[in-house]
Amino acid sequence: MRASVGENSLLVRRPRTSVADPPMSATPFVSLQLIV
Repeated sequence: MRASVGENSLLVRRPRTSVADPPMSATPFVSLQLIV
């Protein structure tokens, strides 16, 4: 659930980056943002 929300936020914020980068790269990034 948390990963889903984070991914959605990232996609909305930077759709190009999300598509360019792999899903694994987006996961840690979202986690860091959520923690902060």
